[in-house]
Amino acid sequence: MAMRLILVGLLATVVACQSASGKKESKVTGGRSATMSYDDRDAVERALASLGIDGAIHRLDLGDARSTRSRKATRVTRVHLLSDLILLETAGSPPGLYALERNGLKPAWYSNLEEPSIFPATEGADTIFIVSAHRLHALRSHNGERVMRFVGGNLDGLARPTLHLPFTPTGSAAGQQDTVYVGTLGSSDNNKTLESFSLVTGQRGWGYRTQGNLLTAPVVGGDASDPKLYFLSDTGILTCMDAENYGYTPRSHRWQETIDAGSDVGICLTADSKREAGALYVADAEGGVYCFDRITGVRRWTHASGKRPAATPEVLGDFLVVRMKSGLSIYEKSNFVYGLRVVSGPDEGKVLWVRGGKVNSVGNGPSADIRLSDSKVAGSHFTLEVQGEVLAAMIPGKNAVQVNDRKVSGRAALLGGQRLVLGGTVLEVLDRRGEPLLTDLAYDGAVGLVGGKLVMVKGSTLTVLDPWSGAVLVGPVNVPGARFFPTNTSDGNLFVVVGDARVYALFPR
Repeated sequence: MAMRLILVGLLATVVACQSASGKKESKVTGGRSATMSYDDRDAVERALASLGIDGAIHRLDLGDARSTRSRKATRVTRVHLLSDLILLETAGSPPGLYALERNGLKPAWYSNLEEPSIFPATEGADTIFIVSAHRLHALRSHNGERVMRFVGGNLDGLARPTLHLPFTPTGSAAGQQDTVYVGTLGSSDNNKTLESFSLVTGQRGWGYRTQGNLLTAPVVGGDASDPKLYFLSDTGILTCMDAENYGYTPRSHRWQETIDAGSDVGICLTADSKREAGALYVADAEGGVYCFDRITGVRRWTHASGKRPAATPEVLGDFLVVRMKSGLSIYEKSNFVYGLRVVSGPDEGKVLWVRGGKVNSVGNGPSADIRLSDSKVAGSHFTLEVQGEVLAAMIPGKNAVQVNDRKVSGRAALLGGQRLVLGGTVLEVLDRRGEPLLTDLAYDGAVGLVGGKLVMVKGSTLTVLDPWSGAVLVGPVNVPGARFFPTNTSDGNLFVVVGDARVYALFPR
């Protein structure tokens, strides 16, 4: 505990020194600094500023004001990006774990691990789970304290440093209020492929034998009063069960669905919204990409890419990113995508996308969502909305639109291939349901949706893309010495680790 307080104090001192020297944060407006000149920044700050994203750049160096020996101990080996924290795992014996607030990179707490992690950290309620080769670490999100405690004898109430796993784990852990779940290859005394443990005592609870192996992490989702557990076997069986207390085995699964092939990449789960239940996104070994309803298991959409996946699908804002062995594919996450191609008129050649989940106005006015340059078109000529899987138009009588060979007003369902004539412009309806927006993108990954733009990484370079068209907006920009970690994704900001222990963050306005 004393060592932890010393380290936290030292880190706080480093941050205070940086703040006093004006090096911790630089405000960026249009790629320029509002608080220091462009030349005052280091090379990484200048590279991030050149991305053209209006925001603030923060920097933190864990190695400042330390001896050479201490700097080696703070070399960042892994980054775990959580909802409110960024965890920096550092080399050493034992490995260190620095927790920084995502908003501003402010130090939150310091802890250590018995062993280096082998999977990305996960979180459930107010608990962080980190799985290493032989141990499970469970820490409180707000202070890093150990969660599980010994019960009985002279050890009653003492915090357990870690939970020793009596099997080989196959993925990250998933947890809810009092139970944590881990996939396993089984052990000499147990052939279960999923095990549960008490988050209070560490006691082993119920287990489950899947039809095949669990090579990916389980996930827990849903309301805290009715949580659900999801897991995917390498034989392609996706299972939903009640996330029961570790001491009570669920009577049966809630639902099971079979995908075309097995999978060794994980499940992406989204939260429920006011409009619909959350979604499960999975990709199988033959390149099938699937979206399931979290509650019912009903398939919402499927796409056969024919390309083997290389990583768990990731949702960034309205977009699903799937990294394949041959490159990246980008989907609109609901995958009910329509577009309007301008066949003739002032905007000939353009493709205008209809955003799902909102009413899209079409016209030449400044407030139109789908804006045309044609002066013969009204400021808001008509509106479009994706209703279920149907593209519906609402056309005022005074602005009647010719659809193929007839004039139409009021509500009209539009079909792929139909042509709309308004003013001096001809539009063709594109039906892109079940298809990706972009395919075979030659990047290593997407590191974030920042300011509504996709930031792609390849090696140590960043490129900013328009997510709908794939057009390169900025880049490639070289970020000197940058390391982009597999878990370095978010839907609103960008984190970069440079050198041994320097962390940079770009926060859009």
